[in-house]
Amino acid sequence: MIGPIPDSEKVEVDTLCRLSLLKNYNRHIYKQIEPFLGNHVLEIGCGNGNITAFLMTRRSVIALDKSELKLKLLSQRFPRQDNLKIIRHDIEQLPFLDINPPPDTIICLNVLEHIRDEDRAMRHIAELLTDKAKCILLLPAQKAYFSPMDKVLGHFRRYDADDVKLLVAQSGLKVEKLVYLNFLPGLGWWFNFVFLKREKFLRKQLLFLDKLVFLIQPADTLFRRFGLNILTVCCKPGA
Repeated sequence: MIGPIPDSEKVEVDTLCRLSLLKNYNRHIYKQIEPFLGNHVLEIGCGNGNITAFLMTRRSVIALDKSELKLKLLSQRFPRQDNLKIIRHDIEQLPFLDINPPPDTIICLNVLEHIRDEDRAMRHIAELLTDKAKCILLLPAQKAYFSPMDKVLGHFRRYDADDVKLLVAQSGLKVEKLVYLNFLPGLGWWFNFVFLKREKFLRKQLLFLDKLVFLIQPADTLFRRFGLNILTVCCKPGA
């Protein structure tokens, strides 16, 4: 039995369900992180499993979220998956328990912007990394794009490259790779949520975006210093 659900969480879940329709776009995001994935993946902030679905080829996957509702949706989506373990946990409030086998990859996609004390959460993530493990972060970029939609989604901030480098360094990790992604979706975000100040994703626009995913990668190649998101791969110094 799930207790009372805050309005902000209802909006997040509704948004995740809408984004689950974007099969091509979700695959595109997965393809960006795939080269850095190992065999034992810890996904922090798994939501309802839009990216978890692509991780099932890995030997083991631990899907973690603090939302009981999101985890219920996730467990319904993957009712019988032997290599998947679902855990309710708040990475901001508590360091994690021992994990066996330890993850060789930690992914945290569009999560830290929802956390008030991002430095504390990032330090807890760093504590989980073994010497050869990698942490993959996906964060919303462009501070000027902070909009009413960000507030509706429970975002505390958007990032630029220097913010991410400082966040990683303060956790005791080093940046291995940092790139901007999603130039074209960024234009759509600006028009809808900064210019028009909308507070909801429109289904027709999302489906239109999903049909144009093949254009995103070429555009990102041309516009390397601008995008809706920042992808960062980090690890322990000396790794």
